[in-house]
Amino acid sequence: MRMRDTGPAAMPETAAFPLSGILPQRRVVNAAVIMGVVGMTLFIATEAYAAAALSAWAVGGLLHLGQTTTLVIGGLFAIGATAATVASARLAWHAETDPENN
Repeated sequence: MRMRDTGPAAMPETAAFPLSGILPQRRVVNAAVIMGVVGMTLFIATEAYAAAALSAWAVGGLLHLGQTTTLVIGGLFAIGATAATVASARLAWHAETDPENN
């Protein structure tokens, strides 16, 4: 572990204290950013859940599955839609609150 000299006390080099000495900037959070994240998340959620429901309907219809089986398949597709929505919400939050983007 290398030490860097920052004056009277030397600090070890870690991920939290890189040698460059550049502190991360604060994230920008205001009403416009929050509305952008909410809007993008709702858009992706609408598309993902619509695709999940229509895919389950199509698979159930093509394979002549019963109502219960089609609903189970829809539930499995909804899990994927939820994962996609959460992932895109996290990406939107990081992109919208990045100080370099504002």
